[in-house]
Amino acid sequence: MMNVNPETRRKGRRTLIGLFALFFAPLLFAMAWYAFAPGYTPPSTPEGTLLDPVKPLESFRLASDGGEPLTLEGLRGQWNLVQFVPERCNEACRERLYQTRQVRDALGEDRSRVRRIAVAEAGRSTPGLADLLEEHPRLMVLQGDGRGDFGRQFPHDRGDGAVFVVDPLGNLMMRFEPGLPPTDMLKDMEKLLKLSRIG
Repeated sequence: MMNVNPETRRKGRRTLIGLFALFFAPLLFAMAWYAFAPGYTPPSTPEGTLLDPVKPLESFRLASDGGEPLTLEGLRGQWNLVQFVPERCNEACRERLYQTRQVRDALGEDRSRVRRIAVAEAGRSTPGLADLLEEHPRLMVLQGDGRGDFGRQFPHDRGDGAVFVVDPLGNLMMRFEPGLPPTDMLKDMEKLLKLSRIG
């Protein structure tokens, strides 16, 4: 049996401790930071559905009852919440319009970076929408449907209350499903605006 002198044993122990520290100390530090660092918020997943891949919109032209037509160039420069209105703006449609207004208002100083767009085949005269517009003075209402140059670029299953996010570069990048609470929409918009240096 080989005798190991105390000095060799101590060196081996120090080497083992050093290796432990090398491999495990960063992990322990990260765990402690995650648990105790003030103001640290762990990354979270979006509440809405990110479209993968992001879809750059192609050229389009939408008529407006209240001013100039909207084109792709006019869409750029702001974040856009786009909602397609059915033939009649029913209760679900009206509720979603109200919710997107509340989301935009809740963004505070950043609300000027966000534009709300309602696309309706009959424009402002759409039944159920015409009598609602006084409550939505900053809502851009455009004439269009799912068959035109604009609408066909969006998913077919728009459904009542689906809201789409188009970024300031003209990319269709997120969908808020019908029924998603406005608080969840707000969380995503706050993250997008915080992380974005455009729009």
